[in-house]
Amino acid sequence: MIFFKKKPDHTITILPHPEVCPAGEVIPAIQGRSIVENLLASDMEISHSCQMQCACITCHVYVIEGEAFVTVMDDDEDRELNKTQGRQGWSRLACQAIFEGGGDMVIEICD
Repeated sequence: MIFFKKKPDHTITILPHPEVCPAGEVIPAIQGRSIVENLLASDMEISHSCQMQCACITCHVYVIEGEAFVTVMDDDEDRELNKTQGRQGWSRLACQAIFEGGGDMVIEICD
């Protein structure tokens, strides 16, 4: 008897990062969970010093593709992101970007 692992409806592709995932990784994207929660559920240890309270910038990521599939940035997240020198138009705090479904994402974890 052969069993097949169900392919996830949507995925998050993490570009290579020297500490978190040197070869890059593709993980399931679970609707209703933040990017951080999705990463942690797949045993990827992304920094989140404030315990996902939008009080630091350690989970700063670039959403390369799939920005339309996460919640819109609120004022608190915008204010926190203003504290990082590497902020770009595609910057997000992974603890605040909740995956809403609709497609796949590609992210880059910032240092």
